[in-house]
Amino acid sequence: MDILEKLFGGVAKVRMMRLFLFNPDTAFPMPKIAKRIKAKQGDVRKELTVLEKIGLVKRKATTYGRRKMQGYVLDPSFPYLEMLDKFLTSARPLTDKEMIRKLSRCGKIKMVVLAGIFLKDPDSRADMLVVGDQLKPKALQNAISAIEADMGRELNFAAFETPDFKYRMSVCDKLVRDIFDYPHITIHDKISVS
Repeated sequence: MDILEKLFGGVAKVRMMRLFLFNPDTAFPMPKIAKRIKAKQGDVRKELTVLEKIGLVKRKATTYGRRKMQGYVLDPSFPYLEMLDKFLTSARPLTDKEMIRKLSRCGKIKMVVLAGIFLKDPDSRADMLVVGDQLKPKALQNAISAIEADMGRELNFAAFETPDFKYRMSVCDKLVRDIFDYPHITIHDKISVS
C-alpha cells in the first residue's frame, strides 16, 4: 500500500476512500470511521474535510450507538467515482508477504487461502481461510481487523487448527469445499492440500 499512500497523501485517506467506495450506501460517523480504518480522530477529521471539499463524500445524519450524529456517506455524483472505484479495487492494498506477516503473530500458520473479495467475487462464502496450530483467537481477530482496515471492508473468514482442517477435508465439509471448488489463491501452504 506504500505507493498508494504516497500517491494519495497518507494511509488514512486511502483507507477512508476504500471504506466509502466499498460501502457506498452506508453513512459512517467519525468515531466509527476512525475505528474501522484504525486512525486517530484528528487525522480522520482532516481527511474528511478534504474529501468533502472535493465532493467525494457528503454529510448525512446517522446514529452511533444510541446517539444521533453527523455522519458521512459516499456522494454518487462525484465526477470521477467510477474511475476511482476501478483504480482502488484493482490495486491490492497488501502484498501476500504483508498479509502473512500480519497473520504470523496469531500462531503457527500452515495455510492461507484467499477467495471472495480478493478475487472480486462477492458471492463467495468466505474471503479468507487460515489454517494453523496454536492459533490465538484474539490475535487472529486483531490481524483480520488490521487487514480489514487496509481493504476497506469486512472480511468473511474461517480459521481452523490443522487437525480440524484435515478432518473437514476428509469429510468434504461444505465450507471448505466451497472455498477450494471455486476460484481461490493459496498464498501460503505448508500442508500441501489444494
